Amino acid sequence: MRATTYKRLQRFFLLMVGIWLGVTCLSFNRWLVGGLAFSALVLLNGHFLLFPDTAATDWMSRLSLWGTLSLVVISLVKFFVLSAL
Repeated sequence: MRATTYKRLQRFFLLMVGIWLGVTCLSFNRWLVGGLAFSALVLLNGHFLLFPDTAATDWMSRLSLWGTLSLVVISLVKFFVLSAL
């Protein structure tokens, strides 16, 4: 069974969220984390474009939603903490 272009795009988006989350967790540069916090909000919008049905039982949709939401929360909290230091 061949994956469609749409499924490949969803997999790429999921991989990108994972990489963004890893860089956010490992970075301590204030401006990089600030940029990642802003781009996390853009990625959240991108999630709803690529996965329009979040109530679906599709594992990729759920994983992408949880990854994107955790990316937003972690990057914003980390940016606020690094800015306060």
